[in-house]
Amino acid sequence: MKFVRLLGLALFALLALAPRAARGLGSPCEGNIPLRGDIGIGLFRCLGGECAVNGETPRGFAHYFSVEPRVEKIDPEGPAHELRDGDAIVSIDDALITTREGGRRLASLTAGVPIHLRVRRAGRELLFTIVPRTGCNMPNLVVSSNPRTPGPPPEKRRANPPFDFGVRIRCGDCGWTNTGSGSGVAWRPDETPVVLSVDKGGAGEAAGLRPGDELLAIDGFSTTDGETGRPIGEITPGRPVKLTVKRAGRFLELTIVPRPYAPAR
Repeated sequence: MKFVRLLGLALFALLALAPRAARGLGSPCEGNIPLRGDIGIGLFRCLGGECAVNGETPRGFAHYFSVEPRVEKIDPEGPAHELRDGDAIVSIDDALITTREGGRRLASLTAGVPIHLRVRRAGRELLFTIVPRTGCNMPNLVVSSNPRTPGPPPEKRRANPPFDFGVRIRCGDCGWTNTGSGSGVAWRPDETPVVLSVDKGGAGEAAGLRPGDELLAIDGFSTTDGETGRPIGEITPGRPVKLTVKRAGRFLELTIVPRPYAPAR
C-alpha cells in the first residue's frame, strides 16, 4: 500500500508569520499582502495527494504539493495564457514541483523575471517560458481524494472511532468504516476535516487545537487520501501522534495523545 507522507508539510511547523512590515500597506490584494510576480493561474487541483498554497515563510510565500497539481482558471490575457485547464505542473526552473524548492519558487515569483515551467499534457511534457506580471499571486486550491471503490451503503459500513481527539469536525461524507477483517476500522475521507469545536479538558485542547484548524495529516498520513484510511484506523489511544494543521494560512505541527473512544450517554 502506498502511504502519502507529508514530510514537506512538517517543515512548515518551524515557520513564523511574516513581519507585519512586509505587508503591503494599501495593497489591493486579499489580506493586504504585497504585490509580487503573478502568471495568472487561478486554481490548483490536487488529486490523490496533499497540497497547500500561500503559506508564509521567512523567505516569502510557499506552496506545498505532494503530487503534481493541475491548473485551472487560467487568465486568457495573463502571462500563462498558453497553459490549458488540466495541465499538470512538473517543474519550475528545473526544480520539481513536488519539492520544497519547487513550491517556494512558484509561490514567490518576481515580476519581469522569466521562469521556465514544464507541464504534462495528454502524456507529453511541454516547456513554457513565462514572464510574470505584477499581481497578487494568491491562487485557490481544491484537493480531491482518490475515488472510493463501490461498496455497501454507508449506513452498513459505519464503525465507532478507534480513538477520541476531543474535537467536533466538518469533513463532508467522511467517517469510520469496518474493514471487514476482525475489529479493524478505517478512516473514510472526503473533504479536509475542519475543527468546529474543541471539548474542554479533552485531548484536542491539551494539544492546542482551535476551531477553524484544518487537519491535513495524522501521524504523517493524509486525511484526504483513501489509501491512508487503514493506517489512520490503526492509531491507538495513549500513543502520541503528530498532527499537521493549517491555521490562518500557517502550517503547524502539534502533538496529540488520543484518548479511548467513549460513546455519548
